[in-house]
Amino acid sequence: MLPKGLLNADAIIEACKKTLQDLGEKAKPDWKETLNNTIATMEDMKGKFFVKTNFAIPVTNALLKDVNGAQSVVSSGDFTKMPEAIAKVQASLQNLVQRGKMDGVSLT
Repeated sequence: MLPKGLLNADAIIEACKKTLQDLGEKAKPDWKETLNNTIATMEDMKGKFFVKTNFAIPVTNALLKDVNGAQSVVSSGDFTKMPEAIAKVQASLQNLVQRGKMDGVSLT
């Protein structure tokens, strides 16, 4: 069975791709950039030890929730809420990257 962090990483990538596809021409450059950065970061992190540990579960859950929130905004067609949704994705992604460094964590 795959670790929950890896499952979340795959789900995040798929949700970002779907959101980009659904946005199509309506996507603003900063929205595209954030979603593409999220995809690239998750692809990179999938090979790292951190995502295979329990430490990754809370932060990948939060990022998945925020990406799904952005996807819901796109599905609703109310793009006025998209800047806030993208800001949440960015914040969660930064938190994931910061935690992924595993500063201060000792493995015994």
